Amino acid sequence: MRGLCQFLLLAVFFISFVSATDITYTIVGEKVLVEIEADREEIIILPESYSVLESTEKYILSNNRLITDQATIKFITKDYIRETGDEHLFVLPRPSNSNSNIQVYLPKNHILSDNLIFPKDYSVSTNGKNIIFEWKDFSEGEIIIFYKGIPTSNFSYYIIVGTLLIIIAIVLYFQQKRFKKKINLIKKKQNKAKQKFKNLKKVSVTKNLFGDEKKIIEYLLSKKEKSSWTKELVKELGIPKVRLSRKLRSLAEKNLIKRKSYGNEKKISLN
Repeated sequence: MRGLCQFLLLAVFFISFVSATDITYTIVGEKVLVEIEADREEIIILPESYSVLESTEKYILSNNRLITDQATIKFITKDYIRETGDEHLFVLPRPSNSNSNIQVYLPKNHILSDNLIFPKDYSVSTNGKNIIFEWKDFSEGEIIIFYKGIPTSNFSYYIIVGTLLIIIAIVLYFQQKRFKKKINLIKKKQNKAKQKFKNLKKVSVTKNLFGDEKKIIEYLLSKKEKSSWTKELVKELGIPKVRLSRKLRSLAEKNLIKRKSYGNEKKISLN
């Protein structure tokens, strides 16, 4: 039983030793909202001047030392902020008598100035509005942060210009899409018109033709250059060479084709 009691006492001591108090500093203008979550008996070192001190539990206050046990404490102070020309300086002395997990929220539209921040073993994040610096198990002398504001006019200007550029890009995208659609529609109509013209031309040319003569003209119409060699006509249409020669002569007399000799071979073209 005695051993168990000793073990429990050591466990309680160990937990109180390794646990750290969570403290958040939110900078708003020239003031700082301080929120402290103490999960054990803690001595909080308050600044020289502060206001709106609140605590969820009873506490003892003496010489700017606040002693409490497992409480949430809040207060507002100006003591941590100093002005240095166009820059602001946040100086935080050691806030408690034990290790602390500290978060510092810079004001909206403010950034770190020239990377001046101490100590350097911090992590940085953002909630979309504020830049947040964090120190785990902080036990050193003080935290120092130099920060400066982004000119609101420039910031708004960049937002407006960026938004306009996005809108213009979206409009151009849809206009280009509509333009391509119209071009494709025009091309489709042109292709239909060309096909219709070809069909009409084919009908008009072959209207009074029959048999082999019609087959020859239709074949020439199907060719890209509207021409063919006689040996190709013999092979593709299956018309004997002698009969083909007679049909080509007849078509030439009707002024539907023209023949041009290349040695023993002739090239047949539509007129």
